[in-house]
Amino acid sequence: MTPNEFKTYLRRDEYCWHCGLQDETLIPQHRQNRGMGSVKSRNRPSNIIVFCSAFNQAVESSASDAALAKDYGWKISGHDNPLFVPLWDAVKQDWFFLDDEFGKFVMYKQ
Repeated sequence: MTPNEFKTYLRRDEYCWHCGLQDETLIPQHRQNRGMGSVKSRNRPSNIIVFCSAFNQAVESSASDAALAKDYGWKISGHDNPLFVPLWDAVKQDWFFLDDEFGKFVMYKQ
């Protein structure tokens, strides 16, 4: 991912989906793992979100954080289509869908 591409994700997401952090530690996270060989079709806007590096590392190393990420749609199965799996925005306290044009849409109004 180029720096310009990442800036587009930052404009859409604004902060870490988990904690709301807005600093230089923000990094891209694939919701659906790319797997061996880095599957190119998974490099699409609906499949990439922004996490702080601390939570990104926690998701990869802690079973409880990985389970939380799955419950909130931040990590999804290889069989799921990220266009149809909502994800929880911890800051806005609402569920969203992402599209492949860098859109972010509220799942429903509470």
